[in-house]
Amino acid sequence: MQQNNSKLIVLKQNQEAKLVNALYEMMYLNKQLEERKIQLEQHDDFDLNQFYSFFDTFNQKKITRLDFELGCMQLGIKAKKSQINLLFQRFSEDNSFLTYQEFVNIISCSNDPLVRIVAKISVRTMTKFKELISQILLTEEKIQLVKERLAENSEFSLELAFLFFDKLKVGTITIDEFREVFEQYNIQITNQEIESLISIYTKKESRVSYGSFISGMNPIQ
Repeated sequence: MQQNNSKLIVLKQNQEAKLVNALYEMMYLNKQLEERKIQLEQHDDFDLNQFYSFFDTFNQKKITRLDFELGCMQLGIKAKKSQINLLFQRFSEDNSFLTYQEFVNIISCSNDPLVRIVAKISVRTMTKFKELISQILLTEEKIQLVKERLAENSEFSLELAFLFFDKLKVGTITIDEFREVFEQYNIQITNQEIESLISIYTKKESRVSYGSFISGMNPIQ
């Protein structure tokens, strides 16, 4: 990240407050989603392979946007094309199809989810799976709206937003740095909640890089 300190200014206080509120809203939405994912994973007949095959009906080892839309229709979900587009742009590396691992990243919040093989998934579990898919799509849409609200303000700068958290100017934001800012605004937040926020930007790291922050905060086009 290149910075020109002679020209660099800081976020105005009202912009800081809007940023903190937006991040808290994103964290809350993602935390609710993670809780539902964990609940589904606890079912004895939680079978990722069958869930994946439900969308990959022709066994092509990939799920296209059309496959996902048709799978949603079979589940009785009225998925918007815009919601599916947001999902693919966030999770699909090439933005054209979902691999098995990318699908797992959507369905599970675990880095190493338990793989079960069952003969048949119960109606109860399929109902919970349907509810999860619906909430995933709705969460992507709501997070996009939060990002768009921030971007609407011409005075708002993502670079300054990053530096607002990255006090030491090392190019990453840690859990402690997130907590410090939230506490400035009298928001008590746990490590688990901050990790939920970080997972919006990266699934592999415990801190957020400049690039991941900018990419994660920019509204998806």
